Order: sequence, then C-alpha cells, then structure tokens
Amino acid sequence: SALLGSSRLILKIVILYCFHISGNCGQPPMYPTAQPLEEYMRRKDYSSGAKVTYKCIIGYRRLMGSSSIQCVDGQWTPLKMMCERKSCGSAGEILNGRFKYEDVLFGHKALAECNIGYHLVGRNYRQCLDSGWDGDIPHCFAPIVKCPDPPEVTDAEVAGLTQGPFDFNSVISYRCLRGQLIGDREIFCTENGTWSSPPPECKDVVPKIVCANPHVTNGRKTHGYGRTYKYKDIVSIACNPGYHLNGTGQILCGEHGHWLPYVPQCLYRRAMTCSQPSVANGRMTSQHRPLYKYNDKVTFACDAGFRLNGTGKITCREFNHWAPRIPQCVPLKGATFSEIVCGPPGKIKNGRFVTNKTHLGSVATAVCNKGYRLVGQGQRKCLNTSWDGDIPQCENRRKKILSVTTCISPNVTNGFQKGKLRDTYKYRKSLSFACHEGFLLNGPSSVTCDENGEWSPSIPTCSALNGKCSIPPHQNNAHPRVDFQTQKEYASGAEVMYTCALGYRRMGGSSSVQCINGEWTQLKLKCEPKSCGSAGEIRNGRFMYDGVHFGSRATAVCDEGYQLVGRGYRDCLASGWSGDIPHCERNRAECMFYFRSTN
Repeated sequence: SALLGSSRLILKIVILYCFHISGNCGQPPMYPTAQPLEEYMRRKDYSSGAKVTYKCIIGYRRLMGSSSIQCVDGQWTPLKMMCERKSCGSAGEILNGRFKYEDVLFGHKALAECNIGYHLVGRNYRQCLDSGWDGDIPHCFAPIVKCPDPPEVTDAEVAGLTQGPFDFNSVISYRCLRGQLIGDREIFCTENGTWSSPPPECKDVVPKIVCANPHVTNGRKTHGYGRTYKYKDIVSIACNPGYHLNGTGQILCGEHGHWLPYVPQCLYRRAMTCSQPSVANGRMTSQHRPLYKYNDKVTFACDAGFRLNGTGKITCREFNHWAPRIPQCVPLKGATFSEIVCGPPGKIKNGRFVTNKTHLGSVATAVCNKGYRLVGQGQRKCLNTSWDGDIPQCENRRKKILSVTTCISPNVTNGFQKGKLRDTYKYRKSLSFACHEGFLLNGPSSVTCDENGEWSPSIPTCSALNGKCSIPPHQNNAHPRVDFQTQKEYASGAEVMYTCALGYRRMGGSSSVQCINGEWTQLKLKCEPKSCGSAGEIRNGRFMYDGVHFGSRATAVCDEGYQLVGRGYRDCLASGWSGDIPHCERNRAECMFYFRSTN
C-alpha cells in the first residue's frame, strides 16, 4: 500500500513536470532584419507567458509594429515589428562636382565625380554605414587652362571680365552699341583653352531672311502654319500615330535662312524598345523578356506584407520609357513577419539554383552549366511558403531554340531596305540594302540575323558620291551644337561639335565627329543622366526612390500614425529635385487618443 502510494506520487510529479515542460518555449526565433535584445540571447528555455523584446539589426530602423513576442502554450507569437534599411540622406555637396548614388540606404556607396575639366582630390566614394556616411567630402579643383583674349566685335562692347588672364569657365558677354546682335551673346573659356563659340555680330539692318516651308514625312504642323517663314518665326511639329519624333518638336527660323536646331524626323515607332523593369519587394507576373517592344505591356504583384503603390500595368513607350511610372511595393499597415520557409527552389537539369537562404523574400538565381543557355525565368522568389514562377530549363546552345531569337529592323541613313518591312526578323533571316541616288554603299549588300539577335556582318552605310556629308546624325542623349545646325552639307575633313541633351551631362569621350569621304566618324561622346542625389530628409517619414537620376521620382511615405502634408513626390529634373520637401504630421485621432490617455 505504501509502495503503491509512492508510485502514484512519482507519477503525478512526472505528469506535472512534463505538462510544465510542454508549455515552455525554446530560444526565440531569428528574423532577417531583427534579433532579440542581448539579455535574451543566452537563455534557451522560457515559461509560458514570458515576453522577449527585439531590436532591428545594424543598418535597419524600426518602421512599425510591436517589438515584443510572447510564449503561449509552447509557441512564440509572430513578431509584428517591421524594420527597414536606414537612409543616410545626402552625402554632401561637392563644389564643381557631384555624388553619383547607387542609393542612399545602408550599405550603398556614393561615388564622387567632378565636372568636366576639374580633377578630384580625396577618396572618390563615401559609404552609408549605420552611423551615416563615412569619410569626408572630397574636393574638385579647376584645371590650369588659359584662353586667348576674346575676339573683338565691331560696334560692340564687352561686359564682365574685360582683362586676362581668362581662366577655365571665364564668361565674356557682348552688347551691341549699334544695330542688332546676331549670334551668341555670351561665350566661355572651355577646358581645351578655346572659346565655346564664335563671337556674335552687330548688324545695322538685318537682311530679309526667309526659311523654306519645313516638310516632315509622317508628321504634321501643330503651330505656325504657312508656306514661307521669316527670321525668328517658330513652327511646332508632331508625328502621326505609329511614329516618334527624332529631334525637337519646336524649330525656329535662324539668321541664315535655316531652321534651328534642324527639321526633325518622324521615325517608325515600333522598333523602339524598353529594358526589363523591376520592383523591389515585388515581381513581374507577365512574361519575362530582356527587351520589350513599343506598346508591350507588363504587370506586377507585390510580395507578402506589401501593397502596390501605383498602377499594376505599365506600357513601353519611346526612348526606353515606361508609362505610367513603374509602381512601388510599400509595406502594409499592420503586416507581420513570420518564419516562412519555402524549402529548395527546385532542380534544373544541366544547371542549378544559387541561394543560401530559403525564408520569405529570399531569391534563388538559376545558373546553367557551360555550353547550355537559360530558357525561362532566371530567378524565383520565396513567397508564402512557396517559390514563385516556374522552374526554367537549361538547353544546349546548339539546339534550334535559336528559332525564338529575333533582330530589330535596321535603319540605313541615305539608303533603304529591299523587300517587305517588318518590326523584327527571326534568326537566320537575311536582308538586302541599296542606297538612294547620289550615294554609294559601303559594306555588305546583305546581312543575316545571328544567334545573339544581332545583324551579321555589320549594317552597311551609304556615303555621298561627291565625298561630302549630309546633316550630322542626332543621338538620343546628344546633339550637334547650335552653331553646327544650320549647315546641310559638309566637305570631307569638316568637324562638328556635339553637346549633351537636356538632363544629361558629359562623362568623357571626344565631343566631335569628322566627315571622311562622305561618312561621319563615330561619336565617342558619353552622356549620362544627371544625378539629383538625395531628395531630402522627412521627419517621421522617408522618401522611396525609383532612382536618383534625371527623370526619376522620389515618393514621400510617412511613418505609422502620421499623415502627409504637401505634395507626395519630387521629380529629378535637369535643375535638381522639383518642389519642396513635404511634412509628416501626427494624425488627429492619434493626438486625441494621446491627450485623453494623459489626462
């Protein structure tokens, strides 16, 4: 009887102990952007009801949500705290230079660059750390360049700097004492030690100047209708549907009877392409391609815990532009992280997936073995316990998957393509060319679309039989200087100077081309979009960027409990960020709640 009672007592103790253990929790889980405070890291066992407080990892800040979790019946509740990467804002201002930003978030770099003609002294980058930008702001020093005395102009006086030395960027301004000024009023000393343009003239009587009626094939006038035009008359031009404008849409009748900068062209629109767009914390739900044709559409969806800010469908327009703007995926109010694990992303025959994580938001990149090429989606993302998209294939390069390869319709200046015109041509398709009357074909008379989507051999050119060159070519990001846009024919050996388009700046390369035996040499001038840097700091909020270069947009987002006052975005223009920095003010309901709770 005593032995039986003792056994029962031991059994009760074991049951109570096991019940107690079963309600306990082990070590608190780790999250991609958050970790428990130091005092909770060493403990391996927590009783039911215990709480653990988290903090954001280095380089991240708390955005919203509770920072603690609780042990309930042997399970930890999900962490509701959301952390985002810290922003360092502007890396500073460089006199006669600028910072080019990868981004302004933790871990990114800001690269220092000087204006043309200046040289850098100091480290050429700053990195965004947890405490802000590291290092110091470098300096840009002017070159030692001297220009000769500015040319004298009859019946004109010089304003500004009238005596040398005339250093780099020195500006000279002319004012006519008699007559009318024809030409550039101001000229400046360039990095080459020459003046930027020829001096102007002062003419007592401006001769009657007439410009011919501008005719644009596949285009029309929208302003300035007439048959003849006089000096300083303006005409606006637009293209017919299906064509895009190559050049400026507004031209002016110049002093020599030529249109300035020049009469534009209307080119077939459908050969224009857009590069593949991407959305942070989201994915494309339409077909993935490296390039998209004009009017192609793509659709997007956001990852778990994020919502779409903007339209979910965008369309490819001219000049590699998506319209409306590429959307953003912003955090959902009250969204929670959880220990979502997707497992392996799958197996690829003759290839593999490269990833070191399988939790929510992880990306697995497909890599093919040597001699094989990828067909299908190149990446998969972990979403809601499964990987998005399908497993791609790795196929032998020699297989006739090349039948899906296409080449864009080529264009030959002063020449034409024989046969039926198409937007694109399939692999192994051949085309033949001929030149217009008065021009000679240089290069092969036929080309073939190769496996890389390129024409082989290179597209031929058509040069004038008399050795002269026509109007110099217009580039997307650069155009001939104004003083070279009046002439319609150039002798062999003539040079033309180029300048970067609005919103772009020179990065290097020669700014001139030369006419050689009826052909212009290749332009080596490199122009890139101007960088606006940081759009500013918002107290109790932040800017979300789709880029920091010309044409980009920074969208203002307020922290939880705050509302936006002011315009919700700033656009990067040639002159910098548009508008003013908005404010984030506490919601009135939040303020009333706080007021009542403190009384």
